[in-house]
Amino acid sequence: MPTVSIRLGLATLLCGALSTACVSTWNEYPRASKTAVERAPHPQTLFYDVREVKGMFGGAEALREVFRDDAPFAAREPRDEAPHKGFFVRVEAKRIPPHTGSGVIGYVSYVLLLTIPFRSTEGYTMRYHVYVDQEERKIFEYDIKRRTYFWLLAAPFCWVSLLTPSESDAFAATGYQFFADAAPLVPRDVPTRRLGRSR
Repeated sequence: MPTVSIRLGLATLLCGALSTACVSTWNEYPRASKTAVERAPHPQTLFYDVREVKGMFGGAEALREVFRDDAPFAAREPRDEAPHKGFFVRVEAKRIPPHTGSGVIGYVSYVLLLTIPFRSTEGYTMRYHVYVDQEERKIFEYDIKRRTYFWLLAAPFCWVSLLTPSESDAFAATGYQFFADAAPLVPRDVPTRRLGRSR
């Protein structure tokens, strides 16, 4: 009869095999890239707050890098609140959970050791709140979604996920798309502030 340690070892191997039996890709998100903001910068400071953006696999940090390094402004300054004078952006990420039906099917599939394939879709709604002189002018909203396919026979192909768009790609793309879409709202008479430290 197998000992407790052998049983635990087999259970660990089984859980490891099941956790890799999937292929995942972020396939729904804006297709804007860095080229969308490669133009003469707006001649003033961008004030921004991305503290509320939380990701699971590097998306939040990728978005912070877009604001810190690629935003088309003469200067960029993170801050908690909108300034009395200036262009301010607050970003939020609201999670889109998997559909209840896919959760039920997924539970049954896992009980049967993933012999039944199923698909799960989840993601985030990214909201960009634009303020000019402390007045909210507009909210830009972008949905980004990831599809994951689970099946025991997919385990040998889990490496394919490394070749597909990542969470970082999806989060960053919303930032580039936002700067392209929000360009008409940027006032031209806001004085440039000294560049502060980015978070």
